[in-house]
Amino acid sequence: MQKIITANDLFSGEVIYLDSHNEWDVNINKSCIFIIQEDAEKAILFANTQIGKIVGPYLVDIENGVDGDLRPVLYRERIRSTGPSNYFHGKQEKKGKNNVRV
Repeated sequence: MQKIITANDLFSGEVIYLDSHNEWDVNINKSCIFIIQEDAEKAILFANTQIGKIVGPYLVDIENGVDGDLRPVLYRERIRSTGPSNYFHGKQEKKGKNNVRV
């Protein structure tokens, strides 16, 4: 199973993802994909050193969506990746109302 690391930005509360340069990005498609559990665990150790920048890092199982974008396996994580589902704003608004994929 492929995995990525997610957390929340401590200041904005935004859902963020660890990229291959050990930087945090709001775009799930820029995530570093882990296929080896040991590599993922090392990255989590790094993420846990980001005190004062992020909160609550953890691994998320992902798959490739129909359109080639990364798609979390769990529905809860799909909602987190697109933002609240009750109205369009933030990430949803930027993609356009018809392009939200939950």
